[in-house]
Amino acid sequence: METSLSHWKILKPTDVGMAGEAVSRYTDHEALFVLFENGTALLLKPGMETKEVIDGAMEELSFKRDFRVMPMKDGHFTVWLANPVCVFISKDEAKEIVAYVRSSDREMPEDMAIGIAGREKAHRDANSKKQVFRFQPGT
Repeated sequence: METSLSHWKILKPTDVGMAGEAVSRYTDHEALFVLFENGTALLLKPGMETKEVIDGAMEELSFKRDFRVMPMKDGHFTVWLANPVCVFISKDEAKEIVAYVRSSDREMPEDMAIGIAGREKAHRDANSKKQVFRFQPGT
């Protein structure tokens, strides 16, 4: 079974506004996080928002292979690769990903396709490190 989607053209940058609002809501508006262009959210402890910490966490993310897909009540998904790192996948993007996979592999479970897509998006963000949004609780 193919487990890398680096060749998939269907994966595109996330809707930053939607992803930022959703991750903030999922953390009860209490978590400090930075969001990257492909939907990767890095949750940070207060005082840990330094370039070194962020770059180190993103570098480590390049090696993560395991993931956990969490369907959210609003129909979107988060794909967790490590405790402080998740990737936002909108419900519409998830439908596109599953349809794309099903066109060539009818056996791959939906959550596997969404998870692999989330992992690939995280790996892309780990390589580019392009931050597009920052959420500070209480602001």
